[in-house]
Formats: sequence, structure tokens, C-alpha cells
Amino acid sequence: MNKSRDAQGGKELRNVAVIRSLAVVLVVFFHACNMMYADHFPETKGIYHDLYFNWNSICLWFHMPLFLFISGYLYAYLRREKDRYQNFGAFLCKKAKRLIVPYWVFTCAISLTTASFAWKNFLSGAYSHLWFLATLFNCFWLMRLMDGAPWMQRWQFQLLSLLIFAGLMLPEFPVPGILGLQGLARWFFWFLLGWVVYVHRQAWHVAIRRWHLAWVLPMMYAAGMYCQIAYVGTYMASRTLLSQVAFFAMVIWIWYMVDRCIAKWGTGWTGNKLLVSLGTCSYGIYIFHYWIQPYMISRTAQKLFPLAQWAADHVVLFPLCFSLLSLLISWACSWAFMKTRPGRFLIG
Repeated sequence: MNKSRDAQGGKELRNVAVIRSLAVVLVVFFHACNMMYADHFPETKGIYHDLYFNWNSICLWFHMPLFLFISGYLYAYLRREKDRYQNFGAFLCKKAKRLIVPYWVFTCAISLTTASFAWKNFLSGAYSHLWFLATLFNCFWLMRLMDGAPWMQRWQFQLLSLLIFAGLMLPEFPVPGILGLQGLARWFFWFLLGWVVYVHRQAWHVAIRRWHLAWVLPMMYAAGMYCQIAYVGTYMASRTLLSQVAFFAMVIWIWYMVDRCIAKWGTGWTGNKLLVSLGTCSYGIYIFHYWIQPYMISRTAQKLFPLAQWAADHVVLFPLCFSLLSLLISWACSWAFMKTRPGRFLIG
């Protein structure tokens, strides 16, 4: 979600735009399906839970690691190829303006419009789906500190860092809820992984081709998800070792396959206007979609349209249409908002 013009224009980073677009579509569909077995449609809640809970709340959870992975990947490109972020103070201010200020602004806006305002939301960095902005900010400054260390230039220490932060993902730590620090240990691994993959991207490609991992990785993901659901259960599924290994396999596979598609078919298809627009608006789509979706199936909306009946009669088509419509509306809101000066400041 860290937007950069280089991601849109640089040939070597067209994969960033594609993966970011995929990730934002997945997160919109994830939240839309989540609402189908919440309390919006009590009569069909159980039906949708049985149909979609395992798939949606376990199997599709890799969209958040994918977001962080591609942010770390893009950071590595800008830092190493474009020589950005040399001054730590200026870098910190830029990321605070880019992530923390929008977090505060949209936390207030969403809280006030949903009658859920609380001052703790202002400081916790964990309000609704906006938690990701604060977490991403923390990933940036920690990566910048590590990236500037001489020892981090050696692959042995990079691997050691990955292993350390992989081990920190699973335990719970009593970290104060201040600007998302409580989630840093859980999520930083994926940002660091994106950095490491970019730095050694040629070696990753060689290893995947040599060991035929393009076939192995999706099978690892499928096997991990099956075992998670069948034998481990759904409780805290996104924080088990099994699910994290499966997510790792899927994230790496998506990155590799997008790169292979670009190598095989060129970059022309990545310049498609809709795809470029989706990538450009991805930040705004992320902000707006979870704000819009509850209104789309609210009690007021259900008085205007027979949504409950549609949900009962079309258990596949209704959530699909709901997901697509919320994506289009949040996309349009993001595009229109970026036409304004405040919009360009906050999400441009």
C-alpha cells in the first residue's frame, strides 16, 4: 500500500503494482464475506458461517502478509536503487505524514460517523481496519534502523533476522497499545521478508526454478490450510506455525508467478488503465471499503431493498455482488477524494 510513482513507471517494479492491486481486492472480499456471518443478516448467519468461515478467515488471511511483503519489497527498491531515505529524521517525518496522520484523521472520521468515538483509538493505533497504517509505520522505522546497520549487509545476519522475527510472530507480548507497537512483533517478519526477497531476488528465482518450487509452494499452502482446518482448528488460526508456513508459501508463490508472467508476456498488460487505476487508488480503497460496507447492508438499506431475502436466496451470488459493488464504490470514492487537495495529502 506504500504508493510510489516508481512502482507504476519502473519496468522492474511493475510486479509491485500488480501484487498491491491483488492484495487490496482480496482484503475487500475478505471483509465483505466476514460481514455475511456477522449480525447483519441473523437468519442466514449460520448458513454463511458454515459456507465461508474456514475459507475466508483462515485461507484468505495471507492478504495482510502480502501487503506487508510488498511494502518491504518496495522499500528495499527505493532505498537501494533510488538512494532514498538517507536521513532518518526526514524519513520518519515523511512516513508519519503518510501513515500516522491519515490514521488519526480517518479514525476520527469513521468513529464520529459510526458513533464509536473514543480517545484511546487516537493513540492505540488499533482502530478497526486502520490498525494496518500504524503497524506499517512501525515496520518502516524499524527496517530503516536495521537497514542502516553494517551487519545487516551480510546474508547470514539477514537470515538470522528473519528467523528471529519469525519466532516472534506467534507469542503474545505485553506491549503497550501505543501507535500500533503491540502488533509490530507479529507483522514485521513479512515486511523484512519483502526486503530480503528484493535484495536477493535473483537467488530466489534460481532456487525456485531449480527445486521446482513453483509447484511445491501452492501445494504447501493447500496442505497447510487443510491440516489447519481439519486437525488444528480455527481458534487463533492466523497465528499458528502451520498457518504462517502456509502463508509464507503463498506470498512467495504469488511474487514469483507475477514476476514470471511479466518475464513471459512483457509489461504491456501491467499498464492496463484499470489495473494502474486500481493500484493508484489502493490506499484509498483500503481506507474506504470497510467504512462503506456496513452502510451497504445496514438496517436502513434493508428497508429500501430486500437484502435479507437476496442473501438467503443467493448464498454465492449475493456476497460476490456485495464484494464487487463495495470495491467499485470505494474505488470511486478514492478516485474522487484524490481529486481534492486534502485527498491528495492524505491518500495521494
